[in-house]
Amino acid sequence: MKNNKRRSAAAVESILDLIEMKFGVAKEIEKEVDFFHMSIFYVNVLQHFFYDAKPTKRGWKIIDDNIEYFIERDCNLVLMSDHGIARISAIFYVNKWLLEKGFLRIRSEAGGNLGISSFVESLRSAAGRLELIGILSKLMPESLKKRVAGPSLLDLVDWEKSLAIATGQGSIYLTVDEAHPDYEKNRNLVIDELRLLKNPISGNNVAKAVYRKEEIYHGDFLSLAPDIVFDQADDIYAVSALHPKSVFSPPKAWDAENIRNGIFLAYGEGILRGNKLRTISIVDIAPTILHWLGIPIPEDMDGEVILDIFSEDSHLRNRGIEYQKAINVIYKGYSMGYDEEMAQRLRGLGYLA
Repeated sequence: MKNNKRRSAAAVESILDLIEMKFGVAKEIEKEVDFFHMSIFYVNVLQHFFYDAKPTKRGWKIIDDNIEYFIERDCNLVLMSDHGIARISAIFYVNKWLLEKGFLRIRSEAGGNLGISSFVESLRSAAGRLELIGILSKLMPESLKKRVAGPSLLDLVDWEKSLAIATGQGSIYLTVDEAHPDYEKNRNLVIDELRLLKNPISGNNVAKAVYRKEEIYHGDFLSLAPDIVFDQADDIYAVSALHPKSVFSPPKAWDAENIRNGIFLAYGEGILRGNKLRTISIVDIAPTILHWLGIPIPEDMDGEVILDIFSEDSHLRNRGIEYQKAINVIYKGYSMGYDEEMAQRLRGLGYLA
């Protein structure tokens, strides 16, 4: 137990150091550019594991202290998040539920590997989502590292007898494609059961809504989307693990989960202070920033300019919104010269050996 606490404390300090390092780089780069974007992703890790406890508050204090640096230099600032966070009441093991309902079948000879494989998949998923592979590797015991190289959950599935498999966070894939005669029947079976499912801890529905993929996605790559997508309730953490004994469990290390609504704050030239905005969409932010910078908005860009953020007497609110033809960009990769130049600067700041 003491070792676990030490590892947890070490991980927290590593995350806080990463946030400080991000701002250190930002303070160097912002002097040379007209626009600078920085993702402070690591505070999200703290929120997932500690919600609003002291480690999370320390992370936000670092952010707050560093934002002051940019305000003092008259920078225009946008602070936004692509989602919010809420404390969970239960963990929902989606594949365990599919297994109990008979929608997912495991090969009989795979039973002994089930626990290890599900644990491995959960760990890989969490590490990937939280960009913590490096930190986890440093803190993880050697015995656990060997297990992470273990069998994949996908290797254990009896594909001929299974109807569906989940990847967590609301994505469910059928084992047959749209051309199969049983595709729609199988999909309806899963959807109907999922819509009825209750969280036994809170009594609420597990899913706020359940969608067929074509109801929310479109385009050339629709076939790659999950066949079923459910909007998990705010107090649910949906994961793909199979090893638990039951479909639901109380929260363990993971204390909070993402929810739909995030934050948007703007500060600087022409901004109306103390203004509480209507609900906006995340796709409105890019065209708003372009308008703020005086750059015409590409005609194919989604979203609209949030004129309400600007004061009524500001030219930013009263001038017309300019548009330009769609920009056709062909990605050619970074030049080696730029990479080496950036590496040298990072070495000078102490971030690279």
